[in-house]
Amino acid sequence: TRYPDTKFSYVNKGIGGDTVNKILARLNHDVFDTEEKPFNKAVVMIGTNDMQRAAYFEGKELEAGAESSRKALLENYKNSLTKLAQQLKTKGLEQVVFLSSPLFDQWLPDALTNKPSSVDFNNVIRKAGSIAYDMSQSEGFEFVDINTPQTIVQYYNMEKQGESFTFVPDRVHPNEVGHYIMTYAFLRAQGESGEVASVDIDVAAQTANASNAAVSELSASSNAVAYKYKANALPLGADSTYRAVEKLLPITDELNRETIKVSGLNDGVYDIKMDGTVVMQATAAQLAEGVNIADKKNNPAQ
Repeated sequence: TRYPDTKFSYVNKGIGGDTVNKILARLNHDVFDTEEKPFNKAVVMIGTNDMQRAAYFEGKELEAGAESSRKALLENYKNSLTKLAQQLKTKGLEQVVFLSSPLFDQWLPDALTNKPSSVDFNNVIRKAGSIAYDMSQSEGFEFVDINTPQTIVQYYNMEKQGESFTFVPDRVHPNEVGHYIMTYAFLRAQGESGEVASVDIDVAAQTANASNAAVSELSASSNAVAYKYKANALPLGADSTYRAVEKLLPITDELNRETIKVSGLNDGVYDIKMDGTVVMQATAAQLAEGVNIADKKNNPAQ
């Protein structure tokens, strides 16, 4: 909807519970040697299961050899990820992107014990993420950190709302809000501008400049402006998940801007209508600065 003229396909080759070694075992016959159209880019997110959450259950640190076993998990992950990176480099891909693993909510109290379980496990996952980062740097891959934005959002809001705040209700698998935060991080890493379309109208000059949109039949005075408008893209849908994430991250300002700017209006409050329906109200001063209609309920593109 944002890039309607761009043709691409996503193929999901992930399997729940995967580790790097499991990916290596099926890489050729399941990922590459298939009847599907060959793909030219790969995005890899792996690491949580390699770190073995059970190795960090409360009391495990007291068992003999616990520290060395945990270090071995990280070392084995690094070695296996090196093998995966080397194999991916032989596949003729245009681009490979490594991702850090998402947040593990190590602060959420267990329903039975009312205490957190697997304490410090998110920090362990972050160590795995740093290994993936170093690997991407040495191999010339891209890297997107999705764990850090999630951790910042989690910790900041937990400080305000208490330990019950989470977007990872089972500690491991993000809910819709958690996935949205991951998407935000991924889009920002790609340099997504966030612009849907924009229109800039100068009443005095009787002109309309549009970006990623077409404007025609302009009629402009100091009291009212009207025109036909066709955007070349659609805004993000402002559903209930969007509204929940909007309270946590600046997704509207950074990823969802459909802007109207009008200079030369008389002072006052103006209705902004689309297809005859009021989308929002704005003062002349606000319109001169530019207003965003992307997430407004009555925007027909919503």
